[in-house]
Amino acid sequence: MASQTLGSGPMGFVQGSLCSLQNNGPAPGLLVSLVHQYLGRSSPTYTDQYGNFQLFNIPARPEPYLIEVYWGQQLVYRNQIYVHGGVNLGRFCI
Repeated sequence: MASQTLGSGPMGFVQGSLCSLQNNGPAPGLLVSLVHQYLGRSSPTYTDQYGNFQLFNIPARPEPYLIEVYWGQQLVYRNQIYVHGGVNLGRFCI
């Protein structure tokens, strides 16, 4: 799972694992991407069978990114994160 570069300069990554609030199990097949106010949207990735995802080549920026998670066309999660290198969001349920 990889994303395209949004810009140039120091690069980082974002990874995590999504679970379902309904069954506290993995959430496979969800679309995950980052949105930056100046750089735009990253190439999306999908969670694997265990709910894991990784986005690579994300420019380190002082402004926050929005991480967005979609189930089909429906936005199911959005939150701000800062990328200054590698970011491990751990496991979180939606």
